[in-house]
Amino acid sequence: RTGARSVRGADLVVREHRVSVPLDWRRESGGELISVFVREVRKASSGESLPYLLYLQGGPGFPSPRPSVPLGGWLKAAVEKYRVLLLDQRGTGRSTAQTTETMDEATIACFRTDSIVRDCEAIRAEVCGGAKLTLLGQSFGGFCVLAYLSTFPEAIERALLTCGLAPVGVPVDEVYEATFARMEARCRRFYARYPEDVELVRDIVRQLHDEPRPLPRGGRLTARRFLQLGLLLGSSTGMESLHNLLEVSRDRGLSRDFLHAVERAQEHFETNPIYYVLHEAIYCCANSTPGPSAWSAERVQARLGDAWNYVKRLEPGDDRPVLLTGEMVFSWMADDYAWLKDVKHLANALAAKTDWGPVYDLDALADTAVPCAALVSYDDIYVERLFSERTAAILAPTSAAGSPTSSSTPASGTSPPSSTASSRWPTATSNTDDETPLPSSSRGRRPLNARPRLRRRERRGPPLSSSHIPNDPRLSRDRSRLPRGLRVPDCARSADDLAFDLDRARLQGRPLLSVARAPERERSTDAANAL
Repeated sequence: RTGARSVRGADLVVREHRVSVPLDWRRESGGELISVFVREVRKASSGESLPYLLYLQGGPGFPSPRPSVPLGGWLKAAVEKYRVLLLDQRGTGRSTAQTTETMDEATIACFRTDSIVRDCEAIRAEVCGGAKLTLLGQSFGGFCVLAYLSTFPEAIERALLTCGLAPVGVPVDEVYEATFARMEARCRRFYARYPEDVELVRDIVRQLHDEPRPLPRGGRLTARRFLQLGLLLGSSTGMESLHNLLEVSRDRGLSRDFLHAVERAQEHFETNPIYYVLHEAIYCCANSTPGPSAWSAERVQARLGDAWNYVKRLEPGDDRPVLLTGEMVFSWMADDYAWLKDVKHLANALAAKTDWGPVYDLDALADTAVPCAALVSYDDIYVERLFSERTAAILAPTSAAGSPTSSSTPASGTSPPSSTASSRWPTATSNTDDETPLPSSSRGRRPLNARPRLRRRERRGPPLSSSHIPNDPRLSRDRSRLPRGLRVPDCARSADDLAFDLDRARLQGRPLLSVARAPERERSTDAANAL
């Protein structure tokens, strides 16, 4: 632990911590130790009386963001209420590194979600003196939060998840079937916005299919690797980012500038190799989705046939746009990415691994007394919304009045019982394609005895059990009703809304899951919305 360091010209204090933890938590005594790095950030004027918030970054395999001066985004809001702990998850950032040179088959499985959670407990004991934590999990960080709730719920004051309600209990192949369906829809939206890019993408793919190009870092740009640029389309500015990248080639072809731009957009696969080797493994859980991943995305893509075979779309007379892939990893990446060649054998071994340990405890999640709030993107291409809503139903299996939700669908038009104000929380019932969010207003904090207001496009609907949340393989944009214990408006909600729900749950002494839908991932602001 270093001494506290004041940041000149800012009301900010930063302290750095290193905590020694077992490499393999199954062998706590006598085994190899590694260090995990966590940076504590707080306002200088607040002193050390504020509670702790632990931030868990998305990934897997990525460190926490570095604070700027002055603070911005969600961190600016967080330090008003918390001492914020920015954790570099094991193997990333300034924690003991895992690179393509140091990874080995015997230990890489120790860098999964379950080990990250135990690292957090060590940090809580050593840095926080055993005090309870508020958790904020972004994307994969939300997966870690759910594992934490499964294992050490007594350690958590409250849990905030942004686009990170994991598909608990969903087989890995179903995860990627949903991902491909979302990507097909997202590609249609991209080409509708930039129709001039349909032929441009087709032309680039045709050239790369005929002759892959060498890249500055030493890999090669093949057609299949180029199509992985679809990963950009998941963020709020992703369509513009991809369009602007493609524009580099519009007049100059596959120039050095274009090749360099593609390499920069994809460099995280090589600089953060944990993502490549463990990405599919985050969906493998002994007590809910056992078995190997077996390169699931690759197998699912092959099953989908011509729609995802770019060669078919290059044939004469076929004017269908070429589809780009999204958040998926493939076995062939170890051939196309120079730095991944060293881990090809390791990645294949992990894809065949069958003895993954447990990550989530479904009973513990259903029984949790920890107040939770989640932001869900209703057309997320990274974490499928319908699966997130199922997980939300696990966390809130009873109605606000305390009785189990109905196991049968009530007659159309019936309203939920209204014995308490909270039992009348609105649920999303719209069947329209109009998913343009209403802007967040600047409402003040409502009194605790006030019933939440209904907005223009919110309607009450009958309560449904989790079994009634549809599992449509084509993932239509129709939104489902949720159990009555969930508050799910049609539009992005303000920080005041979520704070209101959490305070009410605390004062009434009962658990609550509050869920908000947003139109797309806002990577720079979604965590602030949840706070």
